[in-house]
Amino acid sequence: MTETFIRRPRILFFAHAVTLAHFVRLLRWCEYLEADQYEIYFASHSDFKKLITRSDIQFIEINCINQKIFAQIVDQAKPLYDNQTFSLHVDEDMKLMEQIKPDVVVGDFRHSLSVSCRLKKIKYINLTNAYWSPEIKIKYPMPEAPIVRFLGEKLFSIFLAPFTPLLLKINFFIMAFIVRKSLQRAGLQVTDYRQVITDGDITAYCDTQDLVPLSQKSNREVYVGPVLWTMPTPLPSWWTQLNENKKKIFVSLGSSGHVDLVPLILKAIEKLDVDIIVALAGKKIDIPDYKNVFTTDFLPLDAIFGHVSLVICNGGSPLTHLAMNHGAVPCLGIVCNNDQLLNMVHLEARGAGLSLRYWNMTQDKLLNSVKRLLNEESFKTSAIAIQKEFQKVDVEQNLRNLIRNSLK
Repeated sequence: MTETFIRRPRILFFAHAVTLAHFVRLLRWCEYLEADQYEIYFASHSDFKKLITRSDIQFIEINCINQKIFAQIVDQAKPLYDNQTFSLHVDEDMKLMEQIKPDVVVGDFRHSLSVSCRLKKIKYINLTNAYWSPEIKIKYPMPEAPIVRFLGEKLFSIFLAPFTPLLLKINFFIMAFIVRKSLQRAGLQVTDYRQVITDGDITAYCDTQDLVPLSQKSNREVYVGPVLWTMPTPLPSWWTQLNENKKKIFVSLGSSGHVDLVPLILKAIEKLDVDIIVALAGKKIDIPDYKNVFTTDFLPLDAIFGHVSLVICNGGSPLTHLAMNHGAVPCLGIVCNNDQLLNMVHLEARGAGLSLRYWNMTQDKLLNSVKRLLNEESFKTSAIAIQKEFQKVDVEQNLRNLIRNSLK
């Protein structure tokens, strides 16, 4: 008797690894999927390949914008793509789709999928943050851009702040105009690049509706909740040396923050009666030998945030979401790009954090913010409220259901 072979559905993930976050969010999604139910393919740059531990996840290397170049682009608030690079990514996407023949494609920050998936007629699920939608309810903040740094916050507020909505529309129009020829390959007419950032047959927002509300939302847009990932690493040997009776401050500017600010941060707060835990994420930084400062490269954040009173970070959603979910820890975001800024604006609106801009941060500003976050109970109360919202959401089930429903 001949056995009938049933082909498992093929899921192709595209992680545009311009930062670690875009890689590990999709890696977490992969890890939620049952190995015996799907064939899983993971396309990204090889920089973070070692983080994939499941043998059934088949890794494929693709071209991504270089991390250092990307950091320069966002620091200068320049368009993410030129048309040539965007078009090359579209062609690379389609070539891989022809090889794999996926049933569903899932992307994180791989904007070329808006074109390639349409041309190949393959369902596209886009994982992103709701604060990139043109429909965010909150007033758009003063952007993180060279013009703001040149004028300073005060002068910008006086002379240009009233024109911020218009300036943003022009900026996002220019970003879309630059890649218009690539978009037109799929019949797309886009006037606001945020439409590309949040495009998809299904757009999955890794936020909650209470934290990042939209003024309106289409049926293809869904909130799946925070997609959390932490480095699988043991606690360092010095962990038992921490004083149980002291508050603890966690400091990490991650893979996309200005890590050169860490010494300034520590100088500002080292005299406080706290223990300071620093995660360097593999970066080489000269740190003075303070008696209450403990350093390492990575930590199991899900295990330590229950013991931490304050997180100082780059303001990005991956770390602030972890802090809220695992410890209801208020956050101080030292922001250096608009993604971090938009995340912190929403966290501040809920009263669970404060933010500073990296380019005009001083020791006094930092210390005052730290003291407020440590001593004003309202920040902790607000963080607890967000934690409760997060923990009501079954993210794993939401992500599994998105794949299952897309295959119907």
